[in-house]
Amino acid sequence: MKKQRTSEATWNESQGRWCIRVQSDGVRKAFYSSKPGKKGKIEAERKADEWLERGEIKEMRFAAAYDAFIAAKKRECGTSWVTQLTTTGKLYLKPTLEHKKVSTITMQDWKGCILDAHEKKLSRKTLMNIRAAITNFHAYCEDAGIEVKPLKQLKIPDDAPTKEKVILNADDIKTLMSVDTLKWRGQDSRCWYINAWRLMVVLGLRRGEVCGLQRDDIKDGRLTVSRSVNCHQEVTKGKTRAARRTIVIPAHAQKILDDQFSLLRQAGIVSRWLFPDGDGNMSDPNNVYARWKSYANQHGIKSNLHELRHTHISLMQDTVPENMLKRMVGHTKTMDTIGVYGHEVDGEAAKAAALVDGVFDGLY
Repeated sequence: MKKQRTSEATWNESQGRWCIRVQSDGVRKAFYSSKPGKKGKIEAERKADEWLERGEIKEMRFAAAYDAFIAAKKRECGTSWVTQLTTTGKLYLKPTLEHKKVSTITMQDWKGCILDAHEKKLSRKTLMNIRAAITNFHAYCEDAGIEVKPLKQLKIPDDAPTKEKVILNADDIKTLMSVDTLKWRGQDSRCWYINAWRLMVVLGLRRGEVCGLQRDDIKDGRLTVSRSVNCHQEVTKGKTRAARRTIVIPAHAQKILDDQFSLLRQAGIVSRWLFPDGDGNMSDPNNVYARWKSYANQHGIKSNLHELRHTHISLMQDTVPENMLKRMVGHTKTMDTIGVYGHEVDGEAAKAAALVDGVFDGLY
């Protein structure tokens, strides 16, 4: 007979998630969901109901559970993310936790993995990758019915070293926005991806997101970012759920898009991709990166391609409110953009577009 649940999920404001606690045959278990609103409540209660119906707890060693986690991710994620999770687990989690039962792993154990890497003076980015692997593994265990202790917020040490970002300076921005040629065999040749790079600066897009943009993503003055192309040329849904977003197109961005449509018409290319390669096919992010290196070297720009996105964030951080900036660039609440991820309210996206234009009006 199916056991009936007598409790409901409640929202824990400090942890930012729904929680429901149930009991079966003397065993108590908590289930969680970080989704806001009614969907999160329903998800947490669904997990509890499934466990009550199943009436069992899976006990697994960490190594076996993590391997199962990776196998599950291979079915739903791109190669790049799976490779990162696999490497992170191998280097920073398994050496300490390999033989422990998942149900016995404590918050202090998880913190220890991060602190061990910190004591080796590994970068903040690496520590954030470890935290991401832990939180994703924990969510998998909850969904798979593997007994696991509640996971509270994992913090990265404040003094974790960061690689200094080299953002575009004012002269670099003027060059990028006004010079669209490269020397090729002694002659000036127009850069095929010049508008993609310009849009990355104005909207803070990732290179994979730029490669994944299609013409149909533009509608009613808005640009929807819903896919990304990784270095293996796989089309994914983006780095995170927050990466899938809709942006009101600022005037500066619209000018860049108009220039791109003109470039494609002149080249005689009809493609569903907004920034296709020279044959009209989906662009390879590796090629977009290599072309940027040539352009940057010839024009004395020190920033790498990803630092175009950092340039956008740096330019906006003193003008755009924290929550709004996080939504604009597609950062999750655990990212160190500046603030906590939230939901867009009416008019905020249009306000963001106006603020972006206000910043770039004085730059070129």
